[in-house]
Amino acid sequence: MTRDFAPISGDQSIQVRLASSWLTLNAILTLALAAFAVGTGLLAPDGVGAGMLRRPLTIVILVLWGLGAFKAGRALSRRSMLGGYAAIFLYALPLLLIPIGGWPTVEVIGISVLGIIAIATAWGYLQSSTSAFSISTDVNAPPSVVWEVMRDGARWPEWTSSVTSVKLLDPEPLALGSRVLIRQPGFPPALWKVTELEEGKAFTWVSRAPGIEVTARHGVAALPSGTRATLSIAFHGPLGPLLGWMTRKVNVRYLALEATGLKQRSESC
Repeated sequence: MTRDFAPISGDQSIQVRLASSWLTLNAILTLALAAFAVGTGLLAPDGVGAGMLRRPLTIVILVLWGLGAFKAGRALSRRSMLGGYAAIFLYALPLLLIPIGGWPTVEVIGISVLGIIAIATAWGYLQSSTSAFSISTDVNAPPSVVWEVMRDGARWPEWTSSVTSVKLLDPEPLALGSRVLIRQPGFPPALWKVTELEEGKAFTWVSRAPGIEVTARHGVAALPSGTRATLSIAFHGPLGPLLGWMTRKVNVRYLALEATGLKQRSESC
């Protein structure tokens, strides 16, 4: 049985390293500018009133952006989803503080542009680094047998404890466009719809929620001595990577249960 969790290609690794280096440089420059502002008062406009309030806010904004860039750089280098979202929060917070101090200075406008670019960098990374999990197992049974067990979703609860119940909302057998309501321990009921189906080979279904799209694929391939079955799940959408990261241990455990159960059921047929 082989597992493959959140694979990252060589090109993606290079992009991650470049983005991490750029954000680290941005953090150094931003924090240096904040220190310069504290030491010289250069960012404080003439006069009193709004100007007196603007200067400390400017420094706070610069410090938050510097910390955000530093945290994003570390998150990218460690491929940490939670760290990336925390960095985005640190970037967004100063944008809410700027209006409090009145019209921002030229320096703050320039840094805000860097902040927006940094937000786009961290957000783009989260979206491109989709949380994905897959597992393969070799089964001592013909592909046709494994395929029939895999396709008969209504009987999944009989051979895997990762599924509590399966309700087919359309007539059997599973076909393109079929809808299935699945209940799993620790998760709310999820409606899945078959979006791809290669008869005798594989099917893909998708479950959607606000900000999240989860795609699961189930496939079989012939081997000289039997069948290789592959099960995978991937998380997309604005909140998909975060959900994938939060549920990663459960995803790994459930896929292992399903692969083991599928193998045992198919070999006993």
